[in-house]
Amino acid sequence: MKRINLLLFLFFCLQIGAKNIEVVNPKVEMRTNPIGIGSRTPLFSWEINTEKENVMQISYRLLVASTPEKLKVGKADMWDSELITSDKSNYIAYRGKALQSGERYYWKVMVKTNKGKKESRPAYFQMALINHSEWIAKWIGGDFKSDQPKDHSKINARYLRKEFKVDGKVAKATLYICGLGLYEAYINGEKIGDQVLAPAATTYDKSIRYNTFDVTHLLNRGENAIGVILGNGRFAPFRLPGSRNFGTSPCLLAQLEITTDKGVKQRIISDKSWKMMADGPIQWNNEYDGELQDATKAMPGWNKVGYNAASWVQAQQLKKLKGYLMAQVNPNIKVMDTVKPISIHKTPDGRYILDMGQNMVGWLRVNLHGNEGDTLKMHFAERLNGEDSIYVANLRSAETTDTYVSNHAAGIWEPSFTYHGFRYVELKGFKTAPSLADIQGQVVYDEMATTGQFSTSNDLINKIYHCAFWGIRGNYRSFPTDCPQRNERMGWLGDRATGSLGECYIFDNHLFYNKWEQDIREAQREDSVVNDVAPRYWSVYSDNVTWPMAWYNVADMLYRQFGDVRAIIENYEGMKRFMLHQKNKFMKDGIITHDTYGDWCMPPESPELIHSKDPSRITNGNLLSTSAYYQLCLKMAKFAKLSGNEKDIAFWQDLAKEVRKSFNATFYNTEKGYYDNNTVTANILALRWGLAEEQNKEKIFANVIDQMVNKFNTHIGTGVLGTQEIMRGLTDYGRSDIAFKMVTNTSFPSWGFMVEHGATTIWELWNGDTANPAMNSGNHVMLLGDLVIWFYNYLAGIGQQPESIGFKKIELRPRVIEGLDHVEGSYHSIYGDIKSSWSHQNGQFSWSISIPANTTAKVYVPVKETSNVDAKAISSKGRYVGTDKGCAVFEFGSGNYQLTSNL
Repeated sequence: MKRINLLLFLFFCLQIGAKNIEVVNPKVEMRTNPIGIGSRTPLFSWEINTEKENVMQISYRLLVASTPEKLKVGKADMWDSELITSDKSNYIAYRGKALQSGERYYWKVMVKTNKGKKESRPAYFQMALINHSEWIAKWIGGDFKSDQPKDHSKINARYLRKEFKVDGKVAKATLYICGLGLYEAYINGEKIGDQVLAPAATTYDKSIRYNTFDVTHLLNRGENAIGVILGNGRFAPFRLPGSRNFGTSPCLLAQLEITTDKGVKQRIISDKSWKMMADGPIQWNNEYDGELQDATKAMPGWNKVGYNAASWVQAQQLKKLKGYLMAQVNPNIKVMDTVKPISIHKTPDGRYILDMGQNMVGWLRVNLHGNEGDTLKMHFAERLNGEDSIYVANLRSAETTDTYVSNHAAGIWEPSFTYHGFRYVELKGFKTAPSLADIQGQVVYDEMATTGQFSTSNDLINKIYHCAFWGIRGNYRSFPTDCPQRNERMGWLGDRATGSLGECYIFDNHLFYNKWEQDIREAQREDSVVNDVAPRYWSVYSDNVTWPMAWYNVADMLYRQFGDVRAIIENYEGMKRFMLHQKNKFMKDGIITHDTYGDWCMPPESPELIHSKDPSRITNGNLLSTSAYYQLCLKMAKFAKLSGNEKDIAFWQDLAKEVRKSFNATFYNTEKGYYDNNTVTANILALRWGLAEEQNKEKIFANVIDQMVNKFNTHIGTGVLGTQEIMRGLTDYGRSDIAFKMVTNTSFPSWGFMVEHGATTIWELWNGDTANPAMNSGNHVMLLGDLVIWFYNYLAGIGQQPESIGFKKIELRPRVIEGLDHVEGSYHSIYGDIKSSWSHQNGQFSWSISIPANTTAKVYVPVKETSNVDAKAISSKGRYVGTDKGCAVFEFGSGNYQLTSNL
């Protein structure tokens, strides 16, 4: 399958070649995917990869042409940016002639650095359908009497097909397609693309995504056939109580644009000329309950030319859907990894219990053996209930079972329109004992590069990081879910308020979270209230501040981490409306007087509880909402400037001052030096979010330590909100030893406790092995808080300077903590790899760092004494600028460096 290179913006890894720079070939980054660009102004980016030191870009010139031949001779008939003196290498907006729908364009960039110049090899991008008027296709589908009862949403998959003739040799063919809720498409029997569970899930009455594919190589001169299978996904009908139904049955929109070598254009569209049926092998499918495939109903050749479809019915033309149709920007979901099971156990009654060895998200790919009519069932779960059964109480009403009815033909099978969160699988109906070699776990999540690596000399920390890695990617499903296994799997905002920042060190989730920002905006109600869940499959308009805070934090993360300001610009007005709504409805004398969730999942005092009942552990809701509102006021002042709303800056700044003054007057206990009832969360948020007065900070932090050590025995003492700041807060105030103790604890409550009790992903609750089954998911990420940020920014020391955007100005500052001998981390930023690997043994600190081209770094080298620093002994290449808090500080340009110091 040829891939269309790219989308709304183009990220190319340009590896510059010149006399004194290594000559290497350019490549397309993982941000590309088989989706056409839906904007007339794509954005271009590139990286300069080189081993040389102190490389900075001086200028660039972008060329865009309509053919590769023109580009080769330097004829940029679409756009020649001419020479631009700038070190900018990200998000360069197209400024050429109007780009046309469906056309492919070719481009290259010529870059001059302080070490030489070279041009990239040509690359290309292809346009989607830019104008709505270019959509001629009609939505088609229809209901069938064979559909299963709607209470469980077990409707049959739809099979649609059409044969057509191409008069001539195909020069170019592009398919634009949207199948709701989910689709698989074929041309002449060949599956189009390697995506699964496509397209991206949205609030369908607001927006609908379509995919674009180059299918030139799949078409023949003469007779051809296109076939599509539709699953209900989250479109129609939906499974959960209280959930929204967007339609009564799956539907299809498809438009195939063909150009022959003679220039003749032909268009194949979805309309009433298509045939459809609903009694094929996929008898029903549901995200929560699983999939039933009856192989005795196989239809060999149904998606090829010449198939006898006499029993099929005419497709029905449907009304135009309400949602705005747009080219999908974020990559589709794919099988991104595989897992081999580690054991299989036969029970006395003939069932088999399979252990994957890892709590994962996806499904099984199985080599099946059975007699005709044998019913083979695979029931998925995260835990065991004794040796011979799986534990399903925490799955609530989700049936999580895939069923295969054999047609007596051995072969490979995997489902199409469901997924599961699981470690264990109960296999029933297998008369031939399944072997480990017959089974493979398919790990599915949104296509994105793994950009971060992290490890330490502490095995427990490494295991916790492993749990974080698997939990994060297991909850990517075109939007960030809370859990992947039970009857929920929703995009709760509160789970990602800070977590999104930690996640973006591990995964290139830039496009993923850009899409989620739109999901949140689309779920905002007309009265300005933000839904706590996005996309809006549940309506949870609790009208609080702390959960919608994620909308603002993610936009800020996308700007700070990736240098992309678009989420701020696109969402500013909606964010402003919500802030004014909160002020007008809930603010009294500078205090926001409404909260819904509190400091969610505060570790309870008793192992059977979900939420703490002890008043001394519970943080005042008004304090939480007001402190969050203050933080958002500061962000809005920043966003106003970035979005061109400078007139609003003073308003947000003045409002922040008012809130801060009221917050301290209302909640701060001057005599005792703490806020409200002295919870760790109340105090740490006041310190971290800038609410505390400078002269009071020492007292406040002393109370944080007193509570943590004496009340919580140096264990976690915060819920979801406090945990977003606790690790960084402790370290910034000089108590990295307490932070390290918290992360290496193995008794309740701690991340280490989860690991010691068999977790391979992060639990929903600190006591997830003992609390009520209704809420003990084994795969949540909200309890990570700022832990992953702490791993990368503080232990590995990979961060950026306060004024930096997109790691243009890097800050490398590792925290050396007693008990850690070695830490190694890397992060692939938009400029390239940033690496940090240090060891500390026998009073010697050794550190290897890598800084990408076109950036600079401020490097903080830990030293034993700052009064007499021997800068040359530490490094002869960096520029020594002084000392700061136990570190010798240097400035470096790009390159790889070895640093040593006495410590």
